[in-house]
Amino acid sequence: MLTLSINGKTMQVPPLESLQALIRHLDYQPSQIAVAINMQFIPKNQYAQTPLNNNDNLEILSAVQGG
Repeated sequence: MLTLSINGKTMQVPPLESLQALIRHLDYQPSQIAVAINMQFIPKNQYAQTPLNNNDNLEILSAVQGG
């Protein structure tokens, strides 16, 4: 298992090959989120190439519409 902090909550997830795989695992829509790993923004076109490491700290932000 891989231990990650996601939005301040510690989670155990199966070993995943990339950030893109984690996004799928968590049922997020890549077009509707922004992700930072260890306080570094990850561009959407790099999700498939971005590896995850044990104890990474992720912030996953969803777009919110307001008025």
